[in-house]
Amino acid sequence: RRELGLGRVRVRAEALDDGHSVKVRWNDGLEGIVDFAPMMEKGVFQALRDPDLFRQVRVEAYGHHLYWIDVDGDEIDIC
Repeated sequence: RRELGLGRVRVRAEALDDGHSVKVRWNDGLEGIVDFAPMMEKGVFQALRDPDLFRQVRVEAYGHHLYWIDVDGDEIDIC
């Protein structure tokens, strides 16, 4: 689970055990689940099929997007 945010808004992201969904929660109580399975079949997002990488989901400093760092050190991001 990763949590980040500057100022008053804080965002938390947690990869779920299904290997393709992330639970996103804001400090105001709003939350949702994002299913990345369809995206994981295309392009750079195929790397997210690796369960170890997928569990390393991070939140950008301002809470604008989620991202992962792949084995080459490149950022895979979702805005």
